[in-house]
Amino acid sequence: MKQWRSRQPAGRFTRANYDDRRTAQTTVARWVKAVRGWLSMAYKQGIHPYRYFDQPQWSTVEGTVLRWVLTEAQLQAFRAIEVQPSRHGDGAPRTGLKRVKDLFVVQCYTGVRFSDLKGVVEGFNEDPDRKTISVFNNKTKRQVTIPIHPVIREIAEEYPSSQLPSPGSLQKFNKNLRAIACESGLFDSALSKPITDAEGNWTTQRTTQWEQLSSHTARRTFATMAVQRGIPIKVIMNITGHSSEREFNKYVNISAEKNAEIFASYWG
Repeated sequence: MKQWRSRQPAGRFTRANYDDRRTAQTTVARWVKAVRGWLSMAYKQGIHPYRYFDQPQWSTVEGTVLRWVLTEAQLQAFRAIEVQPSRHGDGAPRTGLKRVKDLFVVQCYTGVRFSDLKGVVEGFNEDPDRKTISVFNNKTKRQVTIPIHPVIREIAEEYPSSQLPSPGSLQKFNKNLRAIACESGLFDSALSKPITDAEGNWTTQRTTQWEQLSSHTARRTFATMAVQRGIPIKVIMNITGHSSEREFNKYVNISAEKNAEIFASYWG
């Protein structure tokens, strides 16, 4: 089952931007874990005697997911770029790309998932002068209180009535985000992405930062920047909604250079 699923394109069962993209190892692992759960429940209820846990082919390995984050310099530069007008002759402003760019920056300063971004936008627009926003976390089903960063106010002032724009759909959001990121030239650095080949074996694929950019990159960027600033992890988790440090740590990706810089600062 693992080998079969790894041979299918990522969009095999749902619509995707790239039908030929390989399935991520984490997706394969989720499939295996789901079926294991069904087998385990049926085994405990006496429906069948199959002991899947004695079979090595049912084991899964936690894959190394490519979790790169923006540096503070990249984030500030991305915030500052001007979206150029259309090149198709009419010179029309590409407001969709600017909206996505700005809302991505808002995510970087709030740490919310895309599903909760609408709540941030609506909460801010109700009272732009407020210091915090209370958002219902759709995944954890808990209320989260987020401080409003000054950059968010600056972004809102660029729109009519100082109101943040609506996020729209996730698929279109990520597509436009990659388009403006590619155009900006800020994310051309090469990355090695871990994937599985047609036989389900580990290998790597060369890619670029802009190709891996998504709304979730903002969430990881928020967590990483907060840790680098020395904010207590428990405080950050109360905003991101993580219930365990193990899961939270997957969102923190401090570069080797930054790690050395932080360590060296303790030497005075």
